[in-house]
This record gives sequence, C-alpha cells and structure tokens, in this order.
Amino acid sequence: MSQRVLTISELPPEMPSCSMVAIENNNALQFSCAWPGGFPNARIRWVGLSRNVSADSQLVQDEASPARLDGKNVTCVARHEVETKSCSIAPVSPIVVPSRLVAAETQGGATVTLRCRVTSNPSPVVRWYKEQRRLTSGSKFVIAASGTEMTIRNFTLGSDVGNYSCSCSNPLGVSARTLALTVPVISDMVVTRLNATTVVVSWAVRDSDIVTSFLVQLRAGAQRSLAKSSSSSSSSSSSDWRTERVAAMDDRSATVSRLWEEQGYSFRVVPVTGLAEGPPSEAQSVAPTVDRRLSIGAIAGIVVGCVAGALLMLLLVGCLLKRQYEKKKEAREKKQSPNGERVNQRNDQYANFQRAPYGMETGMPPRLDRPESSLHRSVSNKTDLPHSSPAQPPIKSSTLARQKRLATMV
Repeated sequence: MSQRVLTISELPPEMPSCSMVAIENNNALQFSCAWPGGFPNARIRWVGLSRNVSADSQLVQDEASPARLDGKNVTCVARHEVETKSCSIAPVSPIVVPSRLVAAETQGGATVTLRCRVTSNPSPVVRWYKEQRRLTSGSKFVIAASGTEMTIRNFTLGSDVGNYSCSCSNPLGVSARTLALTVPVISDMVVTRLNATTVVVSWAVRDSDIVTSFLVQLRAGAQRSLAKSSSSSSSSSSSDWRTERVAAMDDRSATVSRLWEEQGYSFRVVPVTGLAEGPPSEAQSVAPTVDRRLSIGAIAGIVVGCVAGALLMLLLVGCLLKRQYEKKKEAREKKQSPNGERVNQRNDQYANFQRAPYGMETGMPPRLDRPESSLHRSVSNKTDLPHSSPAQPPIKSSTLARQKRLATMV
C-alpha cells in the first residue's frame, strides 16, 4: 500500500518591507528586504543591484558604487509557494533649496534663521559653512538636530554678513547652495507728491539684505516766504533729519502727511538691522507747491471784471424788457386796427371837406360847426345873390343826405 504526503503551506503575513541606509562613511548603500513568517520561508532577492544573490525570509545586500542607481527603482522580489510579492525603493541624490527668515527679538536684536529644504534618499548629511569655515552648533550658531536649519543669534552687520553655505551629501552625490547675507542698501527711492501736504516715499532693497525695519526721515528746506536774510539761518536750524515713519521689514513704501505746502523738504530712508542703522539712502527733495495766493493786481482785476459783468447783465436785461414791451404794444395796436382805420378815414374826409368850397365835387358836405348865417353868406357869396333877397335857393337832397351822414359820423 503506497503512502501519500500532504504538504501544508502558509503565506507570510503582510507585505515584504524594503529599506536603504548609507554606510562606510556615507560612501556606500545597504539594501535590506524582509518577509518573515509563513511556511515554508519565502525566497528573497534584489533586482537591479550589481550582484544577483538570494536568501530565505530576509536579504541584506551592500552596493559599493551606488551613483548609477540615482533616480532608479531597485526591487525586492519575495517568492513563496502560495504567492509572490515585491517592494521597491529609489535612491535619490540630494536636491537643496535654501531659504532664510529674519526676525527681530524683543530686546531689539536681530535673529536670522537659514534653512535648507532637501529632497534626498537616503537622508543626507548636512553641514554649514561661512565662507570656507565649517560652523558648529553653539551660543552664536544654533544648528537643529536634522541639520537642515541654523539660527544666527544677535546678528550684527559688522561681523555676521557674508556667504553661508548648506552642503548636503549622501552616497549618490553632494549638493550645496549658498545664501548671501549683506548690509542693506536702499535703491530706487522715489518721492511722489499726492497733494500739497502729502507725499509717498517708495524704495527697494536687495533680496540678500538683512533688515528688520526702515526709518523714513525728512529735513525741512527753505520756506517760500522767507526773506534772503533769514534763509541761511533756517537751513542751518533744519539740518538734522527727523524720523516721520517707521516701516516694517516687508514694507517698501510709506506715506508722510501733514506737511506745510509752502515748505520744501528732503527725504531719505535708513535701513535698520536690530539696533544698528545701516547706510542711509541718497536724499530726494520736493519743492514747495505753487504759491496760489492772489496778488493785489489780480484781485483788482477780478473786482473790475465782476462789476463790468454785472453792468453788462443789467444792460442786456433792460434791452430784453424794452423789446418785450414794444412787442406787446404792437400786438395791442394790431387788435384795434379795424376801428382805427374807420376813424382815420372819417377824419380824412372831414379835412377834405374843410379845404374844398361848397359846390365842388368832393363828395363831402359843408362843415357843420359853422353858424347857419355864415353858411348862407358863403352860398350867397358864391352865387352873387344879395343878402336882402327874401328867397333862398333850395338845398339839394343829396347835400342834405351828406350832411346827415357827416353828423352821424361826428
């Protein structure tokens, strides 16, 4: 009777783990891969390293020349009877991005912190240098445990400015960056008048300048109204600079107001690092605003012009009123024109009658205002009749009719 063998396999728990460290004074790499447990043991080997070796459950392998592996994946393959699993790791040489932070302490001193943001695998060895001298952690320079940050306490412009280097290395390579810390220098200063009593002062500094604040100072110049005899004494008394504004380290402009418009001014900006003042900028001057006061002649001209303008306006108003009155009068006369024509016609007829003798064909009767005796005398004189004649010539009916019409019109 034949025997049968039953083999039971157990898969190791979890996943294989990979790691990498620097060895031999940061000149070589050591790769480790482990997948413990299970039955039977998993077989481990590295793919991508210079030697092809394998081991059960765990494999540690050194790489003496790791530079060729920069940025490449190295894979650990763990093979078990039930399943094969893997993990990968990528060596990376250091990539450094430096930065700095400036802060003012409460006592007035300046503190400067330098940082190196590093991308590296494995972790790098970080060293700090000033010029060519290596720096160590102490009371003046404080280096963090990770090595990527260093603080300079009580920063002074006299001894602490210079070039600081952050050097990061691992077995794949070395990367170093330099940060320059310089004495602040004001540049591109511009003074702009917003109005008669306000100006804006703007400036610039270099990125490497270490500054904690700015003093915006002014000095008064000669006044517009000062006499020549007092100008020299005024300039000598205002020779000292006066601080008008204190700007923060991040500010690049400041507004100065409540100036006297009849006064000229000079401005400058002084950088401050902690308690120490740096070199001031070149002075920029602004002239007094234009004198807007009116002279006596200008005032007299304005008065004369106002009076002449008022008189001209009165004259124009009078002409307009007169013209309006004449138009109204003409309108009233036009409304009365029919009756007026009849009266004028009657007066003309009456005048013709007075000039014409009786008996002429004027179509008008004799005047009625004469007495009857006179009328008779005229008629008798015209006809050469004696006054004693008892008989009078008869009056024509047409003449009587004309007399009636004339009496009616009158």
